[in-house]
Amino acid sequence: FVSGGYSNLLSRASGSRVLFATDEWFAIAENLLSDGPPIFIDDLYCTEGKVMDGWETRRRREAGHDWCILELGASMNGEIHGLEIDTAHFTGNQAPRISIQVASCPRFSEEASHLKGELRSWMPGAAKRILRGGGIQGTGQDLSAIEAAENACKQFAWTEILPMTELRPGYEETRMHYFILPDGLKRSLGKNITHVRVNYYPDGGVARLRMWGNPSIVTKKSSTQLTSKDMKKSKPYPYPQ
Repeated sequence: FVSGGYSNLLSRASGSRVLFATDEWFAIAENLLSDGPPIFIDDLYCTEGKVMDGWETRRRREAGHDWCILELGASMNGEIHGLEIDTAHFTGNQAPRISIQVASCPRFSEEASHLKGELRSWMPGAAKRILRGGGIQGTGQDLSAIEAAENACKQFAWTEILPMTELRPGYEETRMHYFILPDGLKRSLGKNITHVRVNYYPDGGVARLRMWGNPSIVTKKSSTQLTSKDMKKSKPYPYPQ
């Protein structure tokens, strides 16, 4: 992906953020968007258990599955080429299976500009989450909040770009997962994708999610294209070719 000149469309550095997550008991969903390699600290624990560098939910005891909604940075909507999923350090507690969907929805800033300064979002609770700087580790949404978020998602047409797929554990030799979108799917999506839905089946953790492609608008400030110099500094993170 890097050598092909693609940019990571899902990056905190370019303004991508989380609007909603069903559960963040062990680790918050914002970690999925971190630009550096996942970190593991042997003796780092919290009240809920081992602290992990990724988005990790608690084991479910009821029907359903965990999911979150991500919003691309303002200049990062564009043509999607492929996906990179890293389960680093999640060895046995990785999400067993995952699927990814995308949609074109109003952006948080666009909505706010039309509401006379009131900060609102089509996703319930998103404004509050963004204003406080992200999710809160050790928390989970109740059933009514999840139902409200699910209903909000139904306003838009979501396209599956990765069907339910099994994930390998996060050992060095098995952690990286790469997926290239079929040409027909790329054409049908166009360049107006703004939001991503990540589905865990049923729960667990993933360290990083990257969506590689060509942004519609590339600016000096917003471009997340990695150079060979960046790659050297980022070792031992295994950027895909």
